[in-house]
Amino acid sequence: MRFNFLFYKNMEEFMCIKKLNKILVFSLLVLALLNLGCPPVVPVYDLEIYVSGEGTTNPKSFTTIDKDEVMDIEAIPAAGHFFERWSVVNGTGVAIGNYNSARTTITLSTGNAAIMADFSATNPLLNTSINPPASGSVDPATGIYTYADDVTMTATPAAGYRFLNWSGDLTGSENPVSFQIKQNMNIVVN
Repeated sequence: MRFNFLFYKNMEEFMCIKKLNKILVFSLLVLALLNLGCPPVVPVYDLEIYVSGEGTTNPKSFTTIDKDEVMDIEAIPAAGHFFERWSVVNGTGVAIGNYNSARTTITLSTGNAAIMADFSATNPLLNTSINPPASGSVDPATGIYTYADDVTMTATPAAGYRFLNWSGDLTGSENPVSFQIKQNMNIVVN
């Protein structure tokens, strides 16, 4: 021990250098372990995906995503519906590439999150025509309806004509006829 003091001014300096040497050895050991090729641990977060309205998503209702990973997401509307927007239900650090695009990306940077794909029904167009022209009338006539409205359609023949049938997106000879409108329809009165 006396030999060690030859290089140091006093015992305090010796003890300080001794502690620094221990810290240096520990730091070198940690650096050596990090350079062994062991990949760093990346947090994995849960992503819940909800749907409002009629449609589905890809991925489906639950998935996991690595921290700061950029993941593709897609909202797929059901027939008669359209995608409106993505919204964040809960979570912080949620980055959605484009809230108004059905196909976009999401990144989670701070933890678990839940998002929602919002769908709305389209307002279908009912387009009616008479064959031959001026051979009668139809009620209701051409118009825009709310999705899934109940429609009762009546054909009234003009003098000297008779109602034969419906054609186009509605077939049969029942008059009046009732149906639910869930998409654009072209109906011909014959």
